[in-house]
Amino acid sequence: TDRYPADAPDRDASVRSTFATVLGLDAVTDETTFVGAGGDSLTYVECALRLSSVLGALPEDWHLRTVAELEASAPRPTRSWPAEAGRSRLRLLASAQP
Repeated sequence: TDRYPADAPDRDASVRSTFATVLGLDAVTDETTFVGAGGDSLTYVECALRLSSVLGALPEDWHLRTVAELEASAPRPTRSWPAEAGRSRLRLLASAQP
């Protein structure tokens, strides 16, 4: 079992740190679930609000899913080109046409 300090600086630290902060845990494992870690109705609301800001829409059964499963569902950053760079490329391609 991988164990990380609650404040481990990895790409999925937000899910881990949310569980640690809301549930008062010193360490969070890949297998930690909200219910298994002692979450209750009051911490459910706080944790759901914090996780939804990290993950977007939460699955209905998020409280039963492991930290690893929640981390895997986290949106990955996408790279986008600024609009002006795209227009410049289009102008370049258009001027290269015979």
